[in-house]
Amino acid sequence: MRLFLSIATLAIGLQFGGAVGFDFTFDSDVQGWTRGNFGSTFAGIDVDSHGSAVFASNSGNGYVLGSDHTSYAYHFSGDLGGNHGGLFGQELTLDYRSAGAGGDDPFIVLMSSTAFLVLERTIPASAGFISYSFTLDASEGWYYNSSEYHQGSGAVFATNADIQSVLNDLRHVGVSTDITGGGDTTWTDNVAAVPEPTTLAVLGLGALFLRRRPKK
Repeated sequence: MRLFLSIATLAIGLQFGGAVGFDFTFDSDVQGWTRGNFGSTFAGIDVDSHGSAVFASNSGNGYVLGSDHTSYAYHFSGDLGGNHGGLFGQELTLDYRSAGAGGDDPFIVLMSSTAFLVLERTIPASAGFISYSFTLDASEGWYYNSSEYHQGSGAVFATNADIQSVLNDLRHVGVSTDITGGGDTTWTDNVAAVPEPTTLAVLGLGALFLRRRPKK
């Protein structure tokens, strides 16, 4: 029985390797998010150059309130510590509101220790939050270490291998606050990406099997 448990434990460990997710609800504070610059190269991204993000709430619902604090203003999460490879192919979701409409500009950034991914999207002005969902694989049209906004036709689309590499060492998630020309006001809430839920189901079945296995 002891050998059987050891094998089962190893299998569970392999299944959950790289399966770390994140879920920022901003219910009562900014959860370590900052205001920073987004540049045209990795060296030009400064995640905390403008200090802590600004917390706000309405009717008990907390969120991050954004402003155009620099030419390319972003909110960035704290260091996520890597080990997020299990998020490949999953959905990154967030609730977002902008006071002004923008063009097809950089909206989401994912950073590892050495590289970054950029997703460009057109964000409309809205009177309330809009829920967005983006797939963490090449089908979504991520750029690798570049963006069409900055590099034009020289921008490089990320391959699945590029995306997997960044997720394996994921350090920061960034969300743009620079949506329209002039001053901006934005609201960001519920930034999350979680591993495939079927992994949890398999774990549950394995635990049930161990419990029901008859003694010898």
